[in-house]
Amino acid sequence: MIAAVVGGIAILSFTRSTDGPQDSARPTAIGATTLAQSAPPTTEFVESTTPVDTTIAVVTTTTTSDSTFAAADPYGGVATVGVIGPATTLNPFIERSGMGDAVGAITWASAFVLDAETYDIKPGVLSEIPSFENGGLSANDDGSVTVSLRLSQQARWQDGQPITGHDLAFTAALLADDRRVDSDLRELYSMVSGPEAADDTFRFTVTNPSIDYLNLFQVILPRHQVEGTDLFGDWTDRIWVSAGPFIPGAIQSDGSVALRRNPQYRGVDSQGRDLPYLDGLLVVPYLDEAEVLIGLTEKELSVGDLGGGYQTAADRSDLLISFAPGEEWEHVGFQFGSGRFAANPRSMVSSSAFRDLVAVVVGDDELVSEIGGTGLYPTSSIVGSAWPRGAAPDQPEIVEPSLDEIAAELGRDFEEQPPTVVYATTVALDRSQMAGITLRELAARGVAVEPQLQDPGLFFRDAVIEGSFEVAEWAWTVTPGPVGAARDLQSWFGTSPSRDGLDFYRWSTNTESAALVDEIAGLDSIMDLGELQTALQSIDGQLLDLVVVVPLWQTSSGAAYDPRRIDGYDHPRFGVPITWNADLWLVPGGCADLQPGEVCGGPGQPEEAG
Repeated sequence: MIAAVVGGIAILSFTRSTDGPQDSARPTAIGATTLAQSAPPTTEFVESTTPVDTTIAVVTTTTTSDSTFAAADPYGGVATVGVIGPATTLNPFIERSGMGDAVGAITWASAFVLDAETYDIKPGVLSEIPSFENGGLSANDDGSVTVSLRLSQQARWQDGQPITGHDLAFTAALLADDRRVDSDLRELYSMVSGPEAADDTFRFTVTNPSIDYLNLFQVILPRHQVEGTDLFGDWTDRIWVSAGPFIPGAIQSDGSVALRRNPQYRGVDSQGRDLPYLDGLLVVPYLDEAEVLIGLTEKELSVGDLGGGYQTAADRSDLLISFAPGEEWEHVGFQFGSGRFAANPRSMVSSSAFRDLVAVVVGDDELVSEIGGTGLYPTSSIVGSAWPRGAAPDQPEIVEPSLDEIAAELGRDFEEQPPTVVYATTVALDRSQMAGITLRELAARGVAVEPQLQDPGLFFRDAVIEGSFEVAEWAWTVTPGPVGAARDLQSWFGTSPSRDGLDFYRWSTNTESAALVDEIAGLDSIMDLGELQTALQSIDGQLLDLVVVVPLWQTSSGAAYDPRRIDGYDHPRFGVPITWNADLWLVPGGCADLQPGEVCGGPGQPEEAG
């Protein structure tokens, strides 16, 4: 798999959706970063050295949930969470990690948050997402755009201080000026021009309009606490005040982090009850999904992230699996450049009827199910895997063309020159299966297929990058959210060197595609989410009409959890930490006092683990 080259910064914080279309995770009977094996977790909460006043109200916008729990009193207990990825610090400007993101998702103050189920961008500590309609965006005569970020009146730091425009101004200035900050992040904050801060608003101008402004303020710094300190030297073994449902302690000697309930968190559930339900969380890092599964087996964990390896626990009757769309978008691509003739001198790619035929054959959802069972999400969109709302609506079904139509379009006699296709991909099992299916289905229609199953390194270097394939199957890594969808299009189909876009399909060599190339490049300057959605839907539809690629499926990722130890877990889409809705987790009735090594045999009946 080639990782997409993306110009944006990934969204770092998350929320649940309460409206709009959803592709929710599904519970059923059950991607790793290297780190040292964790010691068995403890439940002792080690507090941060940061001085805070925990008696004053915390948080952000009201949280609601569609979940309904039978428990009359859902409160109490500690859940233990297994994640993949170590942390030497919780400061995200020093280090990013699976542990750090899991803690940050329930403690950071963010202007914009990425919905864990729809990938929509929603307000975090803001009262609304800026748009031209609500006055949050305003166009100036010189082509610049002024952005007004309005703070929610409920947005507060853990110590009771309100989150204000002054915090955003401080964050922007610090991250733009400190040379130790990641260069991409410094460049992002350099777009903030002419800042004006007030208690309830932060206003600035973007000289060169860019959708990237939605990547600003993913982690807001509390000016009253961080000002006058060294962001890198003074914040390695402690973290600033929380703005979420839990208060983190320091990283313990075994690598774990204990968090306790923020007693004044203002989020409520669908019944109006205060959140969170749990007294606390213990987040524990593991080497990989195999070690997480051991943690679940030994009853150390309530829930464990298994990434793409969640099916390893499918035979565990004591666990449930929750899974959702994963990081890889699989597709079949066509080579429009001259390199296709190196693979097949009689290439038919220039025929739209031929591309339609391949799309009909490989785009059959039943064939996808034949390969992956429940582990793959069939998709008919290029954009939809990154942002479902950006997918082209109501795409017409492709009518299968005849060989006579293809021959007529190419001006060939298939009696003299029988149609052939060279199908290149890697030796991965699902891809070799797809190559076999393509061979079978096209052969049944009178087209011979030559499968070329190659070593991944050679395939991507010699075939994809050099453009020496005719028809090929591979996956891109999806960048979640609206900004990610725009950047993915520019990376996968673009030609702009400024965005590192490479036209791997050489489709833009067709002069008829020039206008669409300009549309893709023009995504840079869109700042209104409604306008971006319209543009993405248009581009998605045009690329699908041209049959530049044929979308196949999106992989899945998942987690396993013990229903006797935790309820309310819902696995998020790829890129969102599993703690995203931890304020809604609860320990089943009668088991709030559960200790490590115990399981709950029923309401009020804790028993020793076997």
